Amino acid sequence: MLFMGGLVVVELNTATNNCEMFDSETGDSEDLPALPDESYSHASCLIGDFSILLVGGASSSQIKNQAHMLDVRTASWQPLPSLPGRRVSLAACTIGNSVIVTGGSCSPDGGGCGPKFGPVCRDTFIYDIAAGAWRTAAAMPHARAAHCCVPVGSGPSTRAMVIGGRSAESLLMETAEFYDLRTDTWAEVPIPPERKVFCGCSCCPVDDDSVMVLGGDTPFASDEASKLDTHTMTWSARKSPKMPAPRQSFSSCVIAVD
Repeated sequence: MLFMGGLVVVELNTATNNCEMFDSETGDSEDLPALPDESYSHASCLIGDFSILLVGGASSSQIKNQAHMLDVRTASWQPLPSLPGRRVSLAACTIGNSVIVTGGSCSPDGGGCGPKFGPVCRDTFIYDIAAGAWRTAAAMPHARAAHCCVPVGSGPSTRAMVIGGRSAESLLMETAEFYDLRTDTWAEVPIPPERKVFCGCSCCPVDDDSVMVLGGDTPFASDEASKLDTHTMTWSARKSPKMPAPRQSFSSCVIAVD
């Protein structure tokens, strides 16, 4: 798993540009090349086996619409076409040759998990990797910010799952939403109550039907890691190792390591 950026001093909105690789089985971590600049509440997703797309988010002074790609093999970043709108606390995942970008906020006060709630979006944007261009897709059933978006399933049946985050009224969303790229439609499913999925958490798939849910605002930054089976919508009984340090408003993904 790769951790990128995030807040290191929440009260002062102090962002970091650090990248760390984390082994969820052993708990070991190592540093990777830093982000192009400080960033928190951005979105990231894996493209191929060794490239990571980073989009949106905020620094200590502005909300971003930039997109960049990290090649883990060459330890280098390159710019991509900008997102159609500036968004903080958005979420993204890759399905085939498309990147699905969902929700977020265009207001710094509405983007995170703090007491100030601003406008929260239902937007869905699709980035065509081959064409290098963005388009607008069907909006989510509910506006969300500080949530997660991960691919689940395999082959042509792969869907995007949106989970966690908050609306403009609540810090806790009790449903997950599944997006079908083939039909451009959304469906809503309850989250099992044994483990709350908090605002500011991060998620990444560990196999076709399971995702790791990491960290979040409980209301303090958490180091918890839990596995969710998205086919049965049940939590794993096996306890996962904790992360190296508590985090919220960060991103994560799984990468292949030789």
